Amino acid sequence: MRGFSGRIRRSMLQSAMRRLFKPGLLGKFAVASAIPLLVLGIVLGKYLSHRIEQRTLAQAEHAAELIARVGFQPQITERDLKRGRLPKSRERVLDQALRSKQAEDGLARIKIWNSQVRVVYSDKPSLIGRKYQIFGPLREALSGRVTSSVSTLHRAD
Repeated sequence: MRGFSGRIRRSMLQSAMRRLFKPGLLGKFAVASAIPLLVLGIVLGKYLSHRIEQRTLAQAEHAAELIARVGFQPQITERDLKRGRLPKSRERVLDQALRSKQAEDGLARIKIWNSQVRVVYSDKPSLIGRKYQIFGPLREALSGRVTSSVSTLHRAD
């Protein structure tokens, strides 16, 4: 008798285990529904992240253009651009304006270039007077278009 009841218990336990690990119709439907929802969530998350980044970049471009036109452009003459350097007095005025903008808006770096691809002003004095190879966004900016990019601050310039 004892062997017989042990087999029944074992059989019942195995049957219960099979039911637990073998999903019914509802379980299959739940798994089949969860996979497309998960994929849709990932795709939608990536899309929204990209849209938010683009909108933030456009707002930053607009703010930078406004800062340049109102805060910096009046301090720079055509002669300064041709000469490739600002007088020290105007550099100090721009430094002061820039410090307030860095505190308010989180502005990280500014470089003002002339058409000879020389840095006329920068918040980093070692860059002033340096000449660079022309590259895509700089070429666009020198042609009069507003350009921007997001970069890490690990680079020296």
